[in-house]
Amino acid sequence: MPVQDRIINICLCCDDKYVQHLAVTMASILKNKAPEDLIRFCILDGGISHLNKEKIRSLSSIGDFDIDFIEIDSSEFASCKHLKNSHRTLTAYYRLLISDLKPQWGKIIYLDCDIIVKSSLKELFCTDLCEKYAAMADDISSQKHKKRLNINHYYNSGVIVFDTQKWTSNNITAQIKAWIENNIEKIKYDDQDAISAVLENHICELDSKWNAQVITKPLDWMRESWENANILHFIDKKKPWKYYNGDKFTSEYLKYLRLTPFKGFLLKYYTLIVPISLLKKFAQIMFSVTNERGTNKKIIRILGLKFSIDRTKHASA
Repeated sequence: MPVQDRIINICLCCDDKYVQHLAVTMASILKNKAPEDLIRFCILDGGISHLNKEKIRSLSSIGDFDIDFIEIDSSEFASCKHLKNSHRTLTAYYRLLISDLKPQWGKIIYLDCDIIVKSSLKELFCTDLCEKYAAMADDISSQKHKKRLNINHYYNSGVIVFDTQKWTSNNITAQIKAWIENNIEKIKYDDQDAISAVLENHICELDSKWNAQVITKPLDWMRESWENANILHFIDKKKPWKYYNGDKFTSEYLKYLRLTPFKGFLLKYYTLIVPISLLKKFAQIMFSVTNERGTNKKIIRILGLKFSIDRTKHASA
C-alpha cells in the first residue's frame, strides 16, 4: 500500500488544563491503530507547557506518530468567551480553524479530548463525504436542540471529518463566526450550535458507532450501542476523571490513562474521587428530593421512607 494511502490525519484542541485527557485520547488511538496506519497528529495549542508537550511526545512508546503543535491566539474568539459553561472551554472554538490551518491535508478527523478510540480510525478517515463540508453524528439530544435553534439537523461536534479544501474554498469559518456574532443570545453549546445552524444541510451523517455519546444515566438501548462503538465520547458533566460510577465504559478512561505519563493521577482517583463518589451515592439513597412528573408535588425520600408535598397547596396558603 502506498505511504500516502496509509496516513490518517487527526486534530485535537487542548490547553494545559486538559492535557492529561489529550494524552489518554491519543494513547487509545495509538494502542488500537492497525499496523499499517500512519498517524499524523495536529494539536491546536491553547497553552500547553513545554514539559507537557514532551510528555505527549513520549507516547511514541505506544506507537509511532508525527505531531505538530500549532499555537492559537485566543483573542480571535474574544467575543465568544462569555458563552463557555462549566465543562467547556474557549478551545471548543478552535476546531473551526482546522481546515484553514491545514488545507493541504485534504481530510482531517477532529476529536474532542473526552474521547476513547477503540479501533483503527482508517474506516472513519475514509468516509465518503459526498461533496459535503464535513461528516458528523447526530447529537444525542438533537430533537431538543433542533427546536431550540429552529433548524432541521443538529450534530455533535466531538467527532468531525473535515474536507479541508472544500471548507476553505467556501470560507466556511468566516460564515460560522458571523453566525456566532449575530446569534449570541441563542448559543448554548458553542461551536456545536454554530456548525449545526450554518451547515445543517451540508453535513454527511456519521454512524453513531463513531461518536457513541456516553452519559451517566443511560436508557437501556444506549448501553448496547456503546458496546459496539468504535469511539466512546463522554459528554456528561460527570467525566470519568471527576466521578466514579463503576461501569465498564467509564473505566476505559483509566485503562488508557495507565499507558500515559499522567498515570500518577490514579492515586488521587482511588483515594479521593472514588470515596467521594461513593459517599454521594450513599447520601442520595438515604435522602433525595425530586419533582413528581406532571404534577406540582415534590417527593422526599428519607431512609427508605417516602413523603409527598403538594407545592400548590403551600403556595395558596
